[in-house]
Amino acid sequence: MGASARVGVALITAGRMPASLAAARILRRAGWTVIGTDSLPLTPLSRSRSVNHWISTPSPRDQPEAFIGALASIGRDHGVTLVLPIYEEGFVIARRREELQARLPAARLAVAPLELLALLDDKMRFIAHCQSLNLPVPATMLAESAADLRSAWAALDEDVVLKPVFSRFASSVLIRPSASALETVDPSPEEPWVVQQRISGELISSYGICRQGEVVAHGDYHMDFITGSQARQGLGASAVYLPVEAGESLAFARTLFASLSYDGQYGLDFLRTGDGLQCIECNPRGTSGLHLFERRPGFAALLSGSGSGGDAPAPLGPSSGAVNHLQLLQAVRASPQRWFDPKLWQALLSRDVLFDPLDPWPIVDFMAMIATLTAEARQLGVSVAEHFFHDLACEPR
Repeated sequence: MGASARVGVALITAGRMPASLAAARILRRAGWTVIGTDSLPLTPLSRSRSVNHWISTPSPRDQPEAFIGALASIGRDHGVTLVLPIYEEGFVIARRREELQARLPAARLAVAPLELLALLDDKMRFIAHCQSLNLPVPATMLAESAADLRSAWAALDEDVVLKPVFSRFASSVLIRPSASALETVDPSPEEPWVVQQRISGELISSYGICRQGEVVAHGDYHMDFITGSQARQGLGASAVYLPVEAGESLAFARTLFASLSYDGQYGLDFLRTGDGLQCIECNPRGTSGLHLFERRPGFAALLSGSGSGGDAPAPLGPSSGAVNHLQLLQAVRASPQRWFDPKLWQALLSRDVLFDPLDPWPIVDFMAMIATLTAEARQLGVSVAEHFFHDLACEPR
C-alpha cells in the first residue's frame, strides 16, 4: 500500500476514530509516510498497513502539556511535515499552536486558530455569526441561569431544543422539555446552554475542506442508523452515511467560511424543511463524512493542504456510495424492528469503512478496542460512548 516516492511525513492523531483510518489510507496511497497516534494502546491504526509507525501518546484532555510534548518529540524524531488532528484533540493543538510550531518549524499544523474554532464550535456564537450574514438558522437564545432558561423556553412557545454551548454527539440534548425537565438543567456563565427553536425536517449533514476561506471539497449525506443513548430520538452518532444532493448547503458553506477565511475540515448539520435548509450547528474539525471522499482522486492534496481546488468549476464531491461501519450492529441491536427496514439491507451491502481485505487488522483491532472499552465503562458506571470519547472530548476555550 502506498507509492514508492514519499510526499512527506504525516502524524495523524485520534487513531481510535474510523475517520483517522480513512485519512491514513488516503495519505499512504498518495505516497506519504504515515504515523498514527492515540492515548489508547490499541486502535484501528495500531497494526494497519496504512501506517508506517504506531506510537501511543498521553491523553490530550487529561494531560495536554504531555500530549503536546509527545507530538513534538515524535515530529522531531521522524521528520514530520504534517500534523493532522481528526477530532477535538485538535483544539488542544490549536491552544498550544505557537509552542508546537516553534518545536516543529518545518511541519504544517492542520488546525485553524483557537479563536476561530471557538466561534464555530460555540453553538450560540455560531448562530449569531450566521445571523449577521443573513444565513438561515433557527431562532436561538443563550441561557446563563435558570431564569434565562425559563424565559427563553417561554419566549419560544416551549417548543425548543436545549443543549450545552459546547457538546458533541447530541450529549445532554433535551427535545421539547417540560417545565419539570427544565429543573434538571443548571446553566451558568461558565457552563451556558442554548435554547433553540425546534424545527421539524430531514436531517442532512455536510463535510468539507476549506483553504483560506475557499471551499475545495464538499459533500452532503444522510445519517441513518443513529447510535447512542438517545438513538430512538434520532440523536447520536451515525453508523451509515448515504450521499445526497443539497445544493443550498454548499452556498451556505461558501458564505460562512469565506467570511472567516477558514482553513481546515468542517462539518455542518442542517434540517431541510419546506422552506429550505436551516443550519443548526457546526463542527470545525474532521467528521465521518471524510469516508465519502476516500477514493476521490486528488483528495489527499486537499486533506494535507498541499493542493487547492485549482481551476475546477466546483469543489470536489464524494467519490463513494453509501458506507457503514461496525456501529451499524449497535444500532440494529438498539432497535430490533430495524431488521425489517429496507434501508438496513442497503447499508449491509455498502462498503464497510474499516474492512479492507488487503488491510485486515483495523476491523479486528476496532472490535477488540470496543470490547475493552465496554468492560472498562461498566466498571466506571458510564456509557461506552462517554468512555470512548473521554480523552478526545476537548473544548476550544
